[in-house]
Amino acid sequence: MGQRENQIDRVHRVVGRATVDGGPGYVVTLDQTYETDVADLWDACTTAERLSRWLGPVTGELTLGRRYQIQDNAGGTIQRCERPRELALTWEFDGEATLLEVRLTPEGTDLARLELRHHAPDNEFWRRYGPGATGTGWEYALFVLAGYIEGWGDDMAAEEAWFSSPEGQRFTADSSQRWADAATTAGEDPALATLRARRVTAFFTGQPEPE
Repeated sequence: MGQRENQIDRVHRVVGRATVDGGPGYVVTLDQTYETDVADLWDACTTAERLSRWLGPVTGELTLGRRYQIQDNAGGTIQRCERPRELALTWEFDGEATLLEVRLTPEGTDLARLELRHHAPDNEFWRRYGPGATGTGWEYALFVLAGYIEGWGDDMAAEEAWFSSPEGQRFTADSSQRWADAATTAGEDPALATLRARRVTAFFTGQPEPE
């Protein structure tokens, strides 16, 4: 099995309840171990030049209390920065602001674990797609980060194009289903979780969504 195909098994997924802006919500958690040390992984996640290699071009100031903007994506404010272990920031997109937390942990010699927690409100978008829209979207980013950090896919445009290939679309379907499994483990009805997974797959692959 190649490194791209193996990536789906490297991510651990958890769905939990959370209070978001004083109301009911969820927290979507992904974690993955990378073949590098914490200092290098932190640098890849907090330096504009390196972020552009796997997440997108970033403008603004990546320092505590300052604002950032990812091209054609989210912007926000850096709320916590404890180098080289913890980062928290607002994730403002399409008129909605949520909280994103990143934690890095050493995992032995030249290995580091990245845990990403994205808080999401219980809104219409969540009720239609569940955790998969958030989770699978972040899996794309962690996929490209793995290729960049580990040297098996350091061309962001090529990796993004791969997601449109039959293999990439299978990755999307597998990721969507695994988020459905995580939601079921958290107590969601399996039939609803599966329906939402099919909608997420359609959302990301440009297919008609099932009702």
